[in-house]
Amino acid sequence: MFVIRGSFSGTAPTGFTLGQTYNIPAEHVAWQEQYDSNGLGYLILNAVYIPTGDAIVGPLLGVIGKSGRFAQLSYV
Repeated sequence: MFVIRGSFSGTAPTGFTLGQTYNIPAEHVAWQEQYDSNGLGYLILNAVYIPTGDAIVGPLLGVIGKSGRFAQLSYV
C-alpha cells in the first residue's frame, strides 16, 4: 500500500495527534513533487490531507509491506 509518512502542525484533523508521525494512505493525500538537482530523484514539496485540507509536515512517499513496516521510495 502506498502511503505518505508525515505529521501535522498547527491543527490536526480529528483522530490525529499533533507531533505524532503517521502513515497516511496515499489516496487521501494530494502532493506536489519536484526533481532534486543533486541527483536524488524526485522530492515531495507539499502534501495536503484531502478530507480536511490540513498540511502534512515532512512528507515522505513510501510503501507498507507485508511486514507492516514503512519503506521509503526514492525514484530517479
